[in-house]
Amino acid sequence: MFALVDCNNFFVSCERIFNPRLKNRPVVVLSNNDGCIIARSAEAKKLGIPMGAPLHQYKALLEHHNVTVLSANFGLYGDISGRVMETLAHCIEDLEIYSIDEAFLNFAGHTDLHELSVSIREKVLRWVGVPVSVGVAPTKTLAKLANSIAKKSQTGVCVIDNLEEFHKTSMPTIPVQDVWGIGSRSAKMLRGYGIWTAADLMRADDRWLRKKLTIKGLQTAWELRGVACLKIEEVQESSKSIICSRSFGQRITSLAHIKEAVAEYVTRAAGRLRAQKMSVGSIVVYITTSKFIQERYAQSITITLPVATDYTPYLIQHALAAVQKIYVQGYEYKKAGVMLMGLTPKAEKQYTLFSSLPVTEQVSDDLMKTVDAINRKWGQSMVHFAATGIEKNWKVKSERKSPAYTTCWDELLSIKI
Repeated sequence: MFALVDCNNFFVSCERIFNPRLKNRPVVVLSNNDGCIIARSAEAKKLGIPMGAPLHQYKALLEHHNVTVLSANFGLYGDISGRVMETLAHCIEDLEIYSIDEAFLNFAGHTDLHELSVSIREKVLRWVGVPVSVGVAPTKTLAKLANSIAKKSQTGVCVIDNLEEFHKTSMPTIPVQDVWGIGSRSAKMLRGYGIWTAADLMRADDRWLRKKLTIKGLQTAWELRGVACLKIEEVQESSKSIICSRSFGQRITSLAHIKEAVAEYVTRAAGRLRAQKMSVGSIVVYITTSKFIQERYAQSITITLPVATDYTPYLIQHALAAVQKIYVQGYEYKKAGVMLMGLTPKAEKQYTLFSSLPVTEQVSDDLMKTVDAINRKWGQSMVHFAATGIEKNWKVKSERKSPAYTTCWDELLSIKI
């Protein structure tokens, strides 16, 4: 039996931990640059505010219903996510972190699954302060469906222990697009062949499914039937690329500001690279104006590195040289980004006969380990490279951001007695 633990309205729940006044009130969280709504409380959903809605289109509705609007605080959300996952690992050792707010747990060997689910739910709420829903089923795909049902129940728990009954009563009511692994295009195609529900998909012919949806689609159907095809992944597959990009808080024309932004993005991407114990072989750098202006300019360039590395100063050096080549004076730029490609495990990287880093690998490794350790302990960018700038006027808007309650000493919660 598998369990899917999913945090309810995660970003909003994180904000409510340190601001109890937000409980039972409509709350929305905005994307980078305060542009779109990326998270909604249950109360905000009832008002008809859609996911991904541009803020400016719903300002009147938000003001009319006194909705609390917050800028995204990803540092806080990431830290709370880590606490949730540590709590789950304390309950069940065999788990797979699926996303920032979801994890699969292996319930094999446990008897009273409903009682176990309730205890996990209570423990996460008590230890971390985040409400979660728990769906339990014989396969991961069914656990996803069970979790959707759990979110609508008063207990927050759904255990599919009678598969035959579930196939008869619930499966025919679940739209095919709500099945995990079925995207919008596949759902549209399936509806064209008369497959409208999860029950229809489950009963479809295997050879036809493999032809239309490949082996993954066939596995999804088997999972709906109760045949477990997907196991708990204890080792996460490394990324094939790492992307870091942001829209600027305002349109900028200065080459110096663009270089600062690109250096910042390279620094963040390199940190994620080292966390995965990988080296990068090439960098893509791009800059673009707003897509809504008439004379739009967008350009990118790929730099192949002489030797794969995870050394941030070396990556910044090549990225800034790339910006110099694609920057054109006279445009108002809206966004820039970097993508690290050609990732290889650091222990397996290929050296060349003549190319080398500006410092020895031992020096670069020691320096990066020290910088990463300081920033992990004292907060992101406590130690940073001069190329990323000081004032950073180009940074994204976060006018409604809550304090970094758990990751910054200067923003710790103050309690008055």
